[in-house]
Amino acid sequence: MEFFKNLDVLEILKIGAIGLGFLLALMSYNLIKKEQEKSKPNSSLLRSAKSFMVFSVVLMLLGILSEFIKTKPSLRVKLGNNEIELNEISYASLSSLDTKQYFISSEYGFAFKKPNNNWSNVEVSKGVAGLYKIMAIKSNLINEKKLEASFKQNPLGPLFINASLFYFYNPNSKKNVVRTDSTGNDLINAIILQKSNALLDTSLVFAYDTTKPEDKKRYYEDLKSIRRSIIGFDTAEIKDGFLLSVYPKDSLPIYLKNLKLPAFYTSYSVALGLNSDKLVANNNQILIGAEQTLENIKFSDKISELQSKKWLMFAENDKFFFVIELSYHPQISSSINLWDDLQEILNSFTVLTEK
Repeated sequence: MEFFKNLDVLEILKIGAIGLGFLLALMSYNLIKKEQEKSKPNSSLLRSAKSFMVFSVVLMLLGILSEFIKTKPSLRVKLGNNEIELNEISYASLSSLDTKQYFISSEYGFAFKKPNNNWSNVEVSKGVAGLYKIMAIKSNLINEKKLEASFKQNPLGPLFINASLFYFYNPNSKKNVVRTDSTGNDLINAIILQKSNALLDTSLVFAYDTTKPEDKKRYYEDLKSIRRSIIGFDTAEIKDGFLLSVYPKDSLPIYLKNLKLPAFYTSYSVALGLNSDKLVANNNQILIGAEQTLENIKFSDKISELQSKKWLMFAENDKFFFVIELSYHPQISSSINLWDDLQEILNSFTVLTEK
């Protein structure tokens, strides 16, 4: 047939399994057609050719499937052994959700599955006072008034001041951690070293002379103060938990009224000094992961290192931005069930619709 003569076999084979399956199917078709044109077709040959055509079609389908799997993006954020996959956000009407299973806020237009007995009840707080309560830190550097003053100087400040906060935590994971004079990590220690060199730099107008007892004492006190200001707390309460922050878009200043989710994420990260180790996104959500280890910190009456993992998912509806934060500490919570609970509740987050 003229059709087969014009085929560029090499180009078709470059496609891989799909191209090979296509050529085999055409050959089977041609064989069947020629055999049927005979006055006495060979029935066994026809059956074999048809079976071979089926095999060729299956080969093409497998090729198509393998291409889909290969090219489909993997929207996952993995920190150590813990991984979260970014699923498409759920949309549902209020009437379609079971109020026994879901925590629902018709006011803000969201729902998520209620936590099981591993967790506390869902608590609700508002504004800076609510945020400071959740932070549960003690420090002369940060208090409620200072936190509110810093937000007032930020373009996104009205969002934080008017935020509504929904959270729950695992009571067994609550630990008080205490900063020591050597608490830090590679980044913090590098900053301290840089500051230390600056304090001793004799090219400056003033530099500490650590051969003098009074200068040496002040020098080390200044280094302690610098470390303390970077870490930001003297004592803090840590716990594994879930926090949903709801930010009203109508609180934004006029010049930010049309702020979209990607720009909100960027501005939010800058405003809070958020460090992102990994980021994935789809059309309606952004998921980031951040991991931090603090060495020489005191908890459970021991000086040790503490690893903290956080995942934040950003979403929105017409009136609000939503930020869900999962906090997890592997050294404190070894139970896999807790991690599975957090993933399930994150994936259950639903934006309510009118229908």
